[in-house]
Amino acid sequence: MVRKDHEEWKPQPTPKYVPFAGSGRTLGSAASPPSPTPAESTEQVPVDGTGVDDSRPTTSIQVRLADGTRMVAQFNLDQTVMDIRHFIDMARPGSTGSYTLMNANDFPPKPLTDPSATIESANLLNAVVNQRM
Repeated sequence: MVRKDHEEWKPQPTPKYVPFAGSGRTLGSAASPPSPTPAESTEQVPVDGTGVDDSRPTTSIQVRLADGTRMVAQFNLDQTVMDIRHFIDMARPGSTGSYTLMNANDFPPKPLTDPSATIESANLLNAVVNQRM
């Protein structure tokens, strides 16, 4: 043990802050898609043509695509899960692969398997829907 009573106290230098630079992984995904760049992940893409009737009750649904793009769309409560799929297909006409829609508001996220289910019956009011390839 070294006695240093005679030395003047000096605070330790603060360590330099380094943010997390790793890549994230989603549990439960079959394949790891390429991670999106930050500009892609915050992109809001409005697409018209969902056939929304403003005189009936509406809700907003945020769709997170497999490539990291986020889109927000208005739907009537009596529209179906198939209408959400048509919205995605209209927004991304080049991506013709098969995909699954997941209700991200549930834990764990549940697949939306019934295309004829209404948005209200599928509990998708103001929800987030994830696209999985």
